[in-house]
Amino acid sequence: MKHQNPISGFLKEFSTTPGFWILTGIPLGIFLLNFIYKILYLGARDITLDEPFTVFYSQMPLREIMDMFEGENNPPLYFFLMHAWIGIAGIEPFQVRFLSFIFGALSPVIIYLIGKRNFSVGIGISAALLFTFSSFNTYLAQEVRVYSLFVFLTLVSVYVFLNLLKEFKTKTFILLTAINILLIYSHFFAFWVLIVEFTMVFLFPDLRKRLTKPFYLMTGILFLAFLPYMMIFIHRVLSSSGGTWLAPPTISSLYNLFWKFCNQPVPAVMVLTILSAGIGKYLFLRMKGKVTLDKPALFLIIWFLLPTMGTFIISFFLPLFYEKYLVFLAPSIYLLVCISTTFITNNRSFTSVIFLTLITTFMVTSSPRPNFSKSVSTITSDIKSMNQSNDPVLITPGYFDKTFIYHYDRSWFMDFRNFDERFKKNYLIPVYDPVMNLPTDLSSYNRIFVVEAGSQYLDPSGIVMETLRTHFDSIQTIEYDNVVKLFILRRTGVNN
Repeated sequence: MKHQNPISGFLKEFSTTPGFWILTGIPLGIFLLNFIYKILYLGARDITLDEPFTVFYSQMPLREIMDMFEGENNPPLYFFLMHAWIGIAGIEPFQVRFLSFIFGALSPVIIYLIGKRNFSVGIGISAALLFTFSSFNTYLAQEVRVYSLFVFLTLVSVYVFLNLLKEFKTKTFILLTAINILLIYSHFFAFWVLIVEFTMVFLFPDLRKRLTKPFYLMTGILFLAFLPYMMIFIHRVLSSSGGTWLAPPTISSLYNLFWKFCNQPVPAVMVLTILSAGIGKYLFLRMKGKVTLDKPALFLIIWFLLPTMGTFIISFFLPLFYEKYLVFLAPSIYLLVCISTTFITNNRSFTSVIFLTLITTFMVTSSPRPNFSKSVSTITSDIKSMNQSNDPVLITPGYFDKTFIYHYDRSWFMDFRNFDERFKKNYLIPVYDPVMNLPTDLSSYNRIFVVEAGSQYLDPSGIVMETLRTHFDSIQTIEYDNVVKLFILRRTGVNN
């Protein structure tokens, strides 16, 4: 007689039940939708902004990466992950962005699980779809920076934390502690997530009774875990005390945050309208004593309000109100607006219409390739074709050098040990200081190229171009986008 494997028998029986396909099919479908939608143009746009910086230092040995953190505003987790990933996949745009892409594709699955477990399947699906079709979140899933990982770890922490509120289990507490260690090593704004979770625990007497001691223990563990990085963190805080590159926020900054998370004004206004209607109805019924907020809903409100308003107030003294830093709040908005949709009406048909309209507005205003640009690869290609006589190429601001070289010569970019020395050999000059760093022998050349990429921050008075105009009397300007420009300066009567 043939004996059946009990495990395979159980799986066969379980997989034939409708619940199995609901449990596995929906999250799998959400993941596949995000995988397909976000991978289409993963390597299409140029590696720009802070991406080349991340790739450049992540390719170094770990010891040299650690030396870089004295001047870096992010903790090391993403750099370490990217270091390992580059060793496997290389530094081409598609490959190097794949790590962020995976976290971006997994995040809406966690949103669905949070919504399903704490509210309803419909809320989970709808919130996950809003995240899916948020162009800003798509952009971060296609960027070689920490933000996609930061959002993913935040969502996992929230999911585990809400499970812990329902039932304390040692393994759940250990998992939450481990996730929060990873979280604080991903981004400094992760401390807001910890503050939100601790606030929730100490807000309710029953939670204080059950969780105060475990959370004190977690605090000690997190402190010890972060201790090796503490001095660098303090140094970065003190170095930022004199100001940041950001401007203090205004009231419109709060609306712009919704706009950024919701693609365009129409869906942003719709989200704000639904939230306002939900708040209005809740306050009306609360005054009559007919409703109370359950703990998961209150957690979502604290998750959004506390970091938003806290950062807003702090930013009047130390400007930090920036949508990338606050992107970990976006899922709370999507979940809250979906909860509000089910709350403002008892008519299921009307609720379905609101959900469908909201998701549709996100879909039609979204883009699978947000902030698309090929300006850097185009300008480097043009310079190669035009500059056959090795005339000097000035790069301003100087910190654009890694972006330029990544597209100009990949082997040069990978030669990080000799990166700076190769500029002199190739007649390329990064201009870090428009007064002190500008070469004095440019007047001996009949033609020079100037790559300008947002130098108004380093050179707001335009000293570089003003100085060069005294030596050259013919200037040709080629604009590649609203940031990247190429100036070709010649002497009259000289053909190049």
